[in-house]
Amino acid sequence: PVSTHSGRPVSTHSGRPVSTHSNSPVSTHSNSPVSTHSNSPVSTHSGRPVSTHSGRPVSTHSNSPVSTHSNSPVSTHSGRPVSTHSNSPVSTHSGRPVSTHSGRPVSTHSNSPVSTHSNSPVSTHSGRPVSTHSGRPVRTHSGRPVSTHSGRPVSTHSGRPVSKHSNSPVSTHSGRPVSTHSGRPVSIHSGSPVSTHSNSPVSTHSKSHVSTHSNSPVSTQSKSPVSTHSNSPVSTQSKGPVSTHSNSPVGTHSGSPVSTHSKSHVSPHYNSPVSTHSNSPVSTHSNSPVSTHLNSPDSTHSNSPVSTHSKSPVSTHSNIPVRTHSYTPVSTHSNSPVSTHS
Repeated sequence: PVSTHSGRPVSTHSGRPVSTHSNSPVSTHSNSPVSTHSNSPVSTHSGRPVSTHSGRPVSTHSNSPVSTHSNSPVSTHSGRPVSTHSNSPVSTHSGRPVSTHSGRPVSTHSNSPVSTHSNSPVSTHSGRPVSTHSGRPVRTHSGRPVSTHSGRPVSTHSGRPVSKHSNSPVSTHSGRPVSTHSGRPVSIHSGSPVSTHSNSPVSTHSKSHVSTHSNSPVSTQSKSPVSTHSNSPVSTQSKGPVSTHSNSPVGTHSGSPVSTHSKSHVSPHYNSPVSTHSNSPVSTHSNSPVSTHLNSPDSTHSNSPVSTHSKSPVSTHSNIPVRTHSYTPVSTHSNSPVSTHS
């Protein structure tokens, strides 16, 4: 159940958004960027999950970052399990998981980094259990179990499943993952870096960029370079090299390149690895900040190249573009499902 500190569930079945004014959820007015953690549930330290069943976004007015403290995926109230094959959940410091079941984006206006603290159970300060559709309990501070969906794919409202087979979610320094269950983009208005601290094959280590880690496109309105991780764990650093800390390559199942149709884009060309260490680097066709022409070269630090030949492909799940609202839009037009097999 979804409960608050008082034990009252907060859910809406109308077209109005659920907004909070506490110190901790995923908010459009928070100081934390948004990352997608389709592999994990979203909870906070306060144990106040918020879910909507409408077409409106869930916005908060908090300043708390979000970190993962669990091994369980997110479940929805609509009967569609949102889970992955990962063992890391997504939680916030306030304990307020936010999942949307609408076509609206979850946007943040944060400047805070995001980090993950995976491999921990999802707990709340209120000690209320968060249950999902699985039989695996996750302990909270109160000792009550929380069950998850574990091996279920993440399904969107369009009926396209998105499953991840990696051992951990993709998160950012602040730990505030935001997962959407729609075809709309997750827009970030932050200038803070996004990096992963888990076993996820996708990680970023720059001071200002946004990476996508789900089936939803991401648009940014900052001056930071934007890298998409729907096709590869390669990210950009505005002041440092881009490195992957995964041992598994990432590619696409569909064999189709992710191409952009704007003035600036980064597209892997067919089956070439996305790497500055291969014969087919990620090339830019414009003045996009997402390029191999930043102040530092993009490089991989993993044992496996980031290529489209791997068994851990990540591709975009829909026709919705990944675009930036800063200097140059980056859009992908792939119809492939997003899944990782690392």
